[in-house]
Amino acid sequence: MRAQRPRRRPRSWALLPARAAGVGALLLALSGCGSVHPGAAAVVGDTRVSFDEVDTLSVAYCQATLAISEVQGSPVTPTQGIESRRSVVGLILQRELARQAADSLGIEVAPAAYVADAQSYEPLVAAVGDEYADEISELVELTGEATALREAIGAQQLEQDVSELLTRQQVEEAQQAGQDYITEFASGVEIDIDPRLALAPDGDVLAETGSLSAPVSGDAVSSVESVDALPAAQVCR
Repeated sequence: MRAQRPRRRPRSWALLPARAAGVGALLLALSGCGSVHPGAAAVVGDTRVSFDEVDTLSVAYCQATLAISEVQGSPVTPTQGIESRRSVVGLILQRELARQAADSLGIEVAPAAYVADAQSYEPLVAAVGDEYADEISELVELTGEATALREAIGAQQLEQDVSELLTRQQVEEAQQAGQDYITEFASGVEIDIDPRLALAPDGDVLAETGSLSAPVSGDAVSSVESVDALPAAQVCR
């Protein structure tokens, strides 16, 4: 398998976007979406993404996005908890599809390329609380691995010389080429997303139910619940 040389470590404050980059394009390419697998938020080929994993990470994701908004001086607005779940599922999907695409090409990326030193995201952990340290570390690694794999795939597609450090422009070109390859690769992967997450194949939200206790109903699709009307456990604030 072809090993890629590590280049940079991610900056954790920029790793948790409000919506995972590229999720819409990837979901648009999915060959299957909507089947229910008990206890699974999503299934990507033979890989199962459990709701337990998503729920654990989504709580930390919620707190991290609020902390980042505050640091950046952006309005800190409560949102439905399901938004954090969708974002986490998107991050996991990107990582898993990148892994499978890289494996199909014989590409391997060393953990040193994406595993950040704890000190790099220490300010974020301090902002959200030490109880979320493990989850923040996993979220940072999720994003970092997907980014590193995407770049490695793109570099191979563009036949870039990875024995030397790439320029910023080359990195951007590799990232885009990698994303294009993964999107195409995803069209041949069977992927099911639990309908209670209310994600359409193009990545748009079908409904804002605020709850994952039952499948999305017709009433839920036609009506958007107010965040203020939701139980505290279903709100990211």
